Amino acid sequence: MAIFTVGYTVETMNFLFGWINLQDIHLVYRVIICLIGTFIISIGVAVYIFAGLGVGAADGISELISDKIKFPYRTVRVVSDFILVIIGFSLGSTVGIGTLIITFFTGPFIQLIRKFLTPVLNGILDEGLADSVNSDEEKFQKEVIA
Repeated sequence: MAIFTVGYTVETMNFLFGWINLQDIHLVYRVIICLIGTFIISIGVAVYIFAGLGVGAADGISELISDKIKFPYRTVRVVSDFILVIIGFSLGSTVGIGTLIITFFTGPFIQLIRKFLTPVLNGILDEGLADSVNSDEEKFQKEVIA
């Protein structure tokens, strides 16, 4: 699902907010904006994982590895994102503050959001689906992806 919607969403947001010149804003405020954006992205990822319609590549790989080696999702996600940053950097990409924020905060934010969303979604969705995505760090289990 993400493969079809991410590009359109980014284009729409660029159209709506492209007039804002973030270069004129102090670095501290840009970092805060980046953290807020990372949190919002993490909410979206947690919700679409709960929807049971499949996950993006980075999310799916982190889910599988977390399940197999019994490490918390946030740790696996940070390590896998960091490996991808190293690969990108070695291929000539630029690594900035925003890259590092997303690398080190997306996994922890997703796990935190899942912890709080599980009880809410238990009341909205079929309880089996929400329970299958356990946000407890010690008992984390991979979502069943059909």
